[in-house]
Amino acid sequence: GKLTEYYTSNAYQPVKDVAMSCAQGGAAPNIIYGLALGYKSCVYAVMLLALNIFVSYYLAHMFGVAVSALGVLSTLATGLTIDAYGPITDNAGGIAEMSGFPEFVRERTDKLDAAGNTTAAIGKGFAISSAAMVSLALFGAFVDTVGLKSVDLLEPLQFAGLLVGAMIPYWFSAMTMKSVGMAANAMVEEVRRQVKELRGGALDEKSSGNGGDDDQWTVFKSDIAEAKHNVDFWNKEVARLKKENEKIAEDGIGATPAEKYAACIKIATDASLQEMIPPGCLVIFTPILVGFFFGVQALAGLLAGSLVSSVQMAISASNSGGAWDNAKKYISGQNLYVDYNGKPRQIIKKTKIYHEVHNASVIGDTVGDPLKDTSGPALNIVMKLMAIISLVFGPSFPSIEKGGLIAQAFAKFA
Repeated sequence: GKLTEYYTSNAYQPVKDVAMSCAQGGAAPNIIYGLALGYKSCVYAVMLLALNIFVSYYLAHMFGVAVSALGVLSTLATGLTIDAYGPITDNAGGIAEMSGFPEFVRERTDKLDAAGNTTAAIGKGFAISSAAMVSLALFGAFVDTVGLKSVDLLEPLQFAGLLVGAMIPYWFSAMTMKSVGMAANAMVEEVRRQVKELRGGALDEKSSGNGGDDDQWTVFKSDIAEAKHNVDFWNKEVARLKKENEKIAEDGIGATPAEKYAACIKIATDASLQEMIPPGCLVIFTPILVGFFFGVQALAGLLAGSLVSSVQMAISASNSGGAWDNAKKYISGQNLYVDYNGKPRQIIKKTKIYHEVHNASVIGDTVGDPLKDTSGPALNIVMKLMAIISLVFGPSFPSIEKGGLIAQAFAKFA
């Protein structure tokens, strides 16, 4: 918990370094610093986890590992509590912003949300450690069930299974992250459609030479021509916004119809159900196919590889995402100071540099959200589900002496 807090709270130097990278180089250094933070955060956490497993096994073999896993799981109530804190504060901030509350209310909810990001990361850390311990205990039960006395990495089948197993979390994460991106694109298109509808086709009018989609492909003969075009565009944009504000002042702001919310909710819910089918099939059927076709030796290597790889990826994804989110909160809270002519200068709102730095932090936060909220937590399921599937189907797999179906087919033709 303390390690996670150090790497994800904006009260400590790692997150401050991520925020400073936004001011020094923009979005690209922000991504680099955030990824480096996540990778580095694995070091001490994995060492502690390895020490826990070693001591547990040394004292009571696999029974000790199982008891240790049970001990981690006993913190369930604490984990649920700190996990629930984050979404509550995040939604409170969203309600405050949509309700038009004064700016100081949003600033206070941002501080609570920043603490919520840290507590959520701590909760994910407990979940990752418990998933690793439970998966190891299930792996021990699987090895005992199929009668495998040892896992020898010098055996080609087991080493091949180890490599494939280490690849599974990457494949799984790629599918889940792409699913989030596709759902986000669909949501953006729906929002654009609704805005266009609310403006009564104003976006179509803009596309005829005032900065719309068609105008983005215009080739300017000189910098002066481009500057004149930009001036004309912004003059027309200011005039349009004035008219919209006058209309809002006259008519008032009506409530958004429920069906407009429903369209966006439908996109999110449909994607969350439909896009999870391929990753789920990957996790469920991979151990079954490997066990039947390649044998339990290869499956043992597969489980070991997926367990080790999932732990590293889950920790780094969770901490990188939390750090990016809190770096954004650190900047929006006007806590960032940069060196200006040898003196520290605060980056405050309503300045050009603030918008540039804040935009860079938003890009990092957008990258981090699918990591910390989708791929990272889902890897816990990868660890446990593959081990459970293997254990349940263990008695049905071909015996060690016979080998997998492919080995048996080769033996017939040999």
